[in-house]
Amino acid sequence: MRGVVRALFIAPEKKAAPQPVEAVCTNARGFDGDYHSRTANRRQILMISETTLAQFNLRPGTVSENVVVDGMDVMALTEG
Repeated sequence: MRGVVRALFIAPEKKAAPQPVEAVCTNARGFDGDYHSRTANRRQILMISETTLAQFNLRPGTVSENVVVDGMDVMALTEG
């Protein structure tokens, strides 16, 4: 399965609006600098397809996602 990354975001603080970034580094819990990677939260990286955002007329970053991809079915991915 191949896709194209269209946008990357990190939320530096709890309930902060996601900030667009050009590149990210990963760690064992998610993206460096993202609030969710510092907590005991199971959520580490939230991916959403560009198609799903378009279906609901949402802009990238609206649902606090970390990665927006095009050309792949993110629902077919398995955890890990």
